[in-house]
Amino acid sequence: KLGGDPTCGHVRRAAAGDLDAGRKAAKKKDHRAALEAFRRAATLADPPCAEAFEGLGNALVATSIQPVEQAIEAFRSSLEIDASLVAVRRALVAALRAAGLEEEAREEVEVLRELAPVVVGAGGEGGGGGSEQRSSKAAGKKKKKK
Repeated sequence: KLGGDPTCGHVRRAAAGDLDAGRKAAKKKDHRAALEAFRRAATLADPPCAEAFEGLGNALVATSIQPVEQAIEAFRSSLEIDASLVAVRRALVAALRAAGLEEEAREEVEVLRELAPVVVGAGGEGGGGGSEQRSSKAAGKKKKKK
């Protein structure tokens, strides 16, 4: 396992700058710039950062210039750091299906059903999404009204 920091709160300054640049580029749909920024952040982050690998995987999928297996590897690295990231696992399912790895995709859907049955839904389809989605335990907690 990578260990690491799921929140990316304690990454080195250089990695933090690349994370920020990757976020901004992804928001602008500049996937090539996001790819390079997240790739640098994933390399520089110490401890490893789940968001950097998630962003890298999403950028790899969006640019389609790298084999989907690289995106699968990035999503798996993110999940090694924080296995509760539902959106990352859903993106992994989509990447596995794109690579023709249906059996592995089905296995990940089963993990999704355990983590967040409401998010997966009856069809069990994996998709994309943002890293703000975590397991149903985290997502299910309601904020108290003041």
